[in-house]
Amino acid sequence: MNIDGLRYVMLASSDIDRSIRFYRDTLSLELRQQFNGFAFFDCGNATIVLSTELGYRLREGAAYPTEVVLGVPSVARAHEELRKRGVAFVKAPRPVTSDAWAASCTDPDGHLVSFYGAP
Repeated sequence: MNIDGLRYVMLASSDIDRSIRFYRDTLSLELRQQFNGFAFFDCGNATIVLSTELGYRLREGAAYPTEVVLGVPSVARAHEELRKRGVAFVKAPRPVTSDAWAASCTDPDGHLVSFYGAP
């Protein structure tokens, strides 16, 4: 399997406006995009994503308030290869944008690790 880089670090946000002010105004990161409870900040070769969906999980004590997203050339191939290695996925390969798919598993400590790229 070929991982072509860290794409996103997704962080739970219980108050997206407060979090945006911190990352934009305090840390001086560029807010690239914002929509439906998500805010995307340019952070060099990766993107920090604030997510209220993850914030709901955090408040409710549910799993996966943090997510690391790794870029792969093909989500289906990565999924198949990792399944052969014994990885159990919590989210099967699925479309997440018009041209990208994702699949997710957890690491040994329960952090969500997603693979993102072409189907």
